[in-house]
Amino acid sequence: MSSIRTAGRRRRLATAVAALAVALGGLAAVSTPAYAAGPDGETVAMTGPAGPLAVGTSFTYEVTGTAPTNCDLFDDCNVPVSLLLNLQNTGSPATITAATASMGSCRIPSSDLAICDLGWAPHGTTVSATFTLLANAAGTVTAAGETCNGYTYFCATVTGTTTITAASFPFGGFLQPVRNQPTINLMNAGRGVPIKFSLGGDQGLAIFPAGYPASQQVTCDTGAPVDVVEQTVTAGGSSLSYSPDTDTYNYVWKTDKAWAGTCRTFDLRLTDGTDHYATFRFN
Repeated sequence: MSSIRTAGRRRRLATAVAALAVALGGLAAVSTPAYAAGPDGETVAMTGPAGPLAVGTSFTYEVTGTAPTNCDLFDDCNVPVSLLLNLQNTGSPATITAATASMGSCRIPSSDLAICDLGWAPHGTTVSATFTLLANAAGTVTAAGETCNGYTYFCATVTGTTTITAASFPFGGFLQPVRNQPTINLMNAGRGVPIKFSLGGDQGLAIFPAGYPASQQVTCDTGAPVDVVEQTVTAGGSSLSYSPDTDTYNYVWKTDKAWAGTCRTFDLRLTDGTDHYATFRFN
């Protein structure tokens, strides 16, 4: 193959990569094959999970294509073919971690783009690639799979979506010294209280969404049972830690002296979207 062809192919590849952000066609969940055809007879089909998948899950998109079938355009009836996967989201909730192909080689220029250069293939040849992704956050992954003609860089493009959901934590309730609702926890305002709980193992320390835990003043329920919080601490501020020995999280909640004579509901919201409440009355 001539060096002129190779240089031209590289220029066309650079042009195609720059244009990948343009999605062609409608979006569909990709639990079943999505299919498209290009202007020179190249085709692409993509399968993958529609979801929902939990954060931390690895999953794959399978992209299968055929080389262009219009042999009249090329004197040797062979054409360089590439399969690509491009994540369309800005700040996608998943990243591409690996790519393999039925022939040729693959590269991952960035976490949202993978290119498999399959080399020269006879017209109509079926080629395939597997792209592995890691779900990093809740959201919707929008992916474009492409079969590209290395001469003209016309591409057959198909798009699909996969839903990612936050992991669900097995919250087991508040542990001593805090009592669960409906009991009201009685303590002195201004002190810190260790709010202990288990999530069924070490889930890391990034378990709270922004702005949480939080509390708000509520009307004191004089008919509810009351239990004195027997363990409080002096704290300069709130903090979170995890003990693997006891499989226990400890969030030290720093209360305000101005809360004396009031009741408040403490809201332990987790990144799985669940809220867990405890009620306090302050002396």
